[in-house]
Amino acid sequence: MSGRIRRLYDLELEPEVRDWLDSLSDSDFKRVDEVCGMLAERGTELGGGDLRKAGVMTGYHTRWVRPPEEAEDPERVAIREALAFGKAVYDQRRARGLSAADLAERAVMTADEIECIEEGGTEPTIALLRRLAAALDADVHLTAGHDLGSVRFEPHAA
Repeated sequence: MSGRIRRLYDLELEPEVRDWLDSLSDSDFKRVDEVCGMLAERGTELGGGDLRKAGVMTGYHTRWVRPPEEAEDPERVAIREALAFGKAVYDQRRARGLSAADLAERAVMTADEIECIEEGGTEPTIALLRRLAAALDADVHLTAGHDLGSVRFEPHAA
């Protein structure tokens, strides 16, 4: 889509934001689009505040939604899977009281790799799921779907 102005669900955007979005590769644009959709739909569930109460969003006339024809785009599905994986790792790490460096040491990884996973920048593989489950002393559970909650770590009984 480079060189074309992208239409974002009739949202009014500041010119510098639109310019930045237009400069993104298709892949990066899809990632931004998926994260914005997730925040709009489930922001308070993700540990963030209510954007309207914070004064960031003032109206109720716009809603960031995923167009149906794009919802099952394989690249978008992979983005949602990586975000769900990252959130599951983050949630379990925090529940265990571990820092990213602590988890990295347990998993024989770097803290940067853990942070990349938690930010949704790493595709979940079976080997990586097993490695992190062992480091978190937990079992990994996968459910149907690709959205948040489709991956979770359940701690082993004490």
